Amino acid sequence: DRNAWDSPAHEAILEEMGASYQVINSGSLASHDLSPYELVIIPGDQLTETYSNLASNQAKLRDYAESGTLFASAASSGWAGGEWSPYLPGNVEYVEEYYDDLTIVDDDAEPFVDISDSDVDGWGSSSHGVFPVIPNDANVGVRVANGDPTYISYQLATGNVLAHTMTLEYAYGE
Repeated sequence: DRNAWDSPAHEAILEEMGASYQVINSGSLASHDLSPYELVIIPGDQLTETYSNLASNQAKLRDYAESGTLFASAASSGWAGGEWSPYLPGNVEYVEEYYDDLTIVDDDAEPFVDISDSDVDGWGSSSHGVFPVIPNDANVGVRVANGDPTYISYQLATGNVLAHTMTLEYAYGE
């Protein structure tokens, strides 16, 4: 519903790639057909209302992620002050904690190919939380200093979920 950390990162990257895209407000998600899309991006740093709308559409997001790719941020309590509501498919749990020291543990995890640990550290809260409960088959791409996952990917049927608690959009603008 808003640019995370006031950064148009997602739109800018899609435009740089020459990809066509459509912005959908969370309030209209219930009436919107997601099946034509290969990728759905949910940015972080949203209002509480946005997270509530996403939670109300958790089944729809799960159904979509079973055949498409959902790239979702759980980085809440940012500049918008939004409180996160559970919406990620696969019974993923999120705990709000702040970390600035991250470790990339899977160099092949998109979008962290050719990125080093120093590239994801020092943003002034590089991560806004962790996922203490994740699917058994989830791949962990990035961990915080205590070892908890902050970036995960997992498969649902023939689709994929890529979820993180990082302030990626903020870093794009820096």
